[in-house]
Parts: sequence; structure tokens; C-alpha cells
Amino acid sequence: MIKSDFSNNIITISNSILKYYGVEPLHETNKYLDEILSKKGPSRKICLFLLDGYGTYIQENFKDETPLIYKNKKFEITSVFPPSTVPSTTGLLSATYPCENGYLAWTRKFKEFDIPITVFPSTYIGGDVVCSPRVEELLPCKDIFTMINEKGKYKALEIKGLDHLYHRDVNSFFKAVNKGLKRYDFTYAYWVDPDATLHEKGTKSPIVGEKLHILDEKINKLAKENKDVTFVILADHGHIDAKYYDIEDYPDVLELLSNPYLGLEPRCPCFYVSKENKEILYNKLKDYFGQHFDVFYKEEVLQQQLFGKGKFHPSFEEGIGDILMVSNDEWCLAQKTNYKLVSAHSGGTKDEMYINVAILN
Repeated sequence: MIKSDFSNNIITISNSILKYYGVEPLHETNKYLDEILSKKGPSRKICLFLLDGYGTYIQENFKDETPLIYKNKKFEITSVFPPSTVPSTTGLLSATYPCENGYLAWTRKFKEFDIPITVFPSTYIGGDVVCSPRVEELLPCKDIFTMINEKGKYKALEIKGLDHLYHRDVNSFFKAVNKGLKRYDFTYAYWVDPDATLHEKGTKSPIVGEKLHILDEKINKLAKENKDVTFVILADHGHIDAKYYDIEDYPDVLELLSNPYLGLEPRCPCFYVSKENKEILYNKLKDYFGQHFDVFYKEEVLQQQLFGKGKFHPSFEEGIGDILMVSNDEWCLAQKTNYKLVSAHSGGTKDEMYINVAILN
């Protein structure tokens, strides 16, 4: 299993941003980004541009389609564990680790609900009914924009390509980013691709390349029109083409669980089990899935700091279950409430964990 590098991961990037704008960092800063920003001219403007799912593996696959970004890669970092959108982007935007902020995966269990919750939309798993209280109420999390703005010297803005305003329209999104760059010192720009297309089409699809080529050209144009802005271009995680087991095919595993729902994600599922059945379940998981998954007791997860370091969120230990599995290849463990995506992430492979960082201007 590839683990997050605490001295050189996505959390260190946002802590370098905080440091640059005069805010006390919450964790280590990134030495490579610190050095680059120390040489920056009088303009304090930065655009942190995140292309969801555009990890090193995907960038290498489509380097011909993204010549600008590929040519300007400066250093490589790791994501957090699990390398997935919820923990990675929340970690980046809060400068904290999943164990601290509680944003552990795309779905997770809360004691307030009987079944897992899909975190960002705050919906019950397998449907679109919004839970109450919403996840943001259960897991309040201060972001770096607020921290920078509260300091009072610089202005920060967040622009997401998922907002209803843009309807995932790339032209409207880039127009909004360009407008923000004129008015703000720090702008965070998030775009949903290539992740959305990778999930549907896989890591070798030419459609992914076509969309990335458009993004490369538009970022190039944006950088040329805003020469006083330093662009830091990165991803939240990578991707890997997926194969699936179904937990329903293993009734002897299901009957041991104290909660019938698996927690977290198909590439890092967690299991809730009583103390007397814990060792039995562990051995069954090793027997059935050990060739493709690393299996951990909760105690090992905590000891190895898989979900990061810092003061634990009150709901953290509850969220990771009693036993955790982490995929070390293309295999996932699905439940009927999961979508079987063509390409996936949140496991322990290098293709999911490593991220190139490109710098423009």
C-alpha cells in the first residue's frame, strides 16, 4: 500500500498557501512550493487550479493531449488516504487531514443515521433523499478562503465547476475564473473532469483525452491573459480501471457483521463487527480477498496513521469501522448500494496516490 507522504502531500500545498498569505499554517508546508513562491514577483496573485482525478498516471496517459500542463510539471506529491474526492479536496481546502476533519470518503457512517450517507450531497446512500442534519452541520470545517479573508490583508475566492450556475459548462466556468482573477488575490478553481468522464469511460478512453485537451488550451489562454497570476495546477487523486467483487456473494461474511452496510468506498471498505466475531471476520477477509486487499484492524489503522495525523475528530473512529480493507490492485468490493464505475479510486496503488503539480507564470 502506498501511504500519504506527510512532508509532501496535498495538505502541505494548502499550508504553503496559508503561509504565503500570512496565515499560520496548521501542518507542514511544501518545500517545493515554498521555494517557488519565494521567487514570485510583486503580484501576490495565485490561482490554485484543481482538475479532479488528474493524477500522475492519468497525466502520463494523456500527455500528448495536455502539452502545456505536462511541460510545466515541477514536482510530484501524494494525495491523502483514501485518495478520493471528499477527503482529498476537503483536506486541501481545510489544510487538515481526514482524521481531523471527519471527511473520510465519498460515503461514511454516522451514529445519527442507520445507513451510510453520501457525504457531499448529504443524501442517504443509494438514493437522493437529503439527510437531516446535513453533513456540513455534523462536520463543520473552516476553509482556507475564510482563514485568508479573516486575516484581512488579502481576498480569496472559491469557484467550483459543479455549482448549479455553471451546469458543468466549461466556457461559463472559465469565464467566471477569469473574472475572479481580476478581483481576488487567491482564487481556487475546481473542475469536475477528468474524474467524471474517467468513472464512466475508463483510463484509456479517447474521450478523456479530448476533454483534457480542451482544458489544457483554456488554461493556457487563461494564463496568458493573466500574467500577474501564478497558476498552481494539480489534482486531488488519480484513477485505476476497476474490477468488482460483490459482498452479497459472501453470505458467511455478511452474517458476521454487526451492521449490514459496508462503510467508506469499494476500494477501501470498512466493516462493523462485534468483539467476539472480529478475529473470525478478519481471517475470512484475508482468505477471500487477501490476494487483492490489505486487511487492517482498526488499531493498526490508527497506529499507522493511514487517515493522517492531528487531533481526531469526535466521529473519526466511528467512521472507519472495526476492520478496514485497502485494495492493492484493480479489485473493488461492491455492495448493492454502490455504483460499479469503470474507473475508480480510493485504494492504495501508486496510480491513485501520486499527483503531478504544474506551475505557470
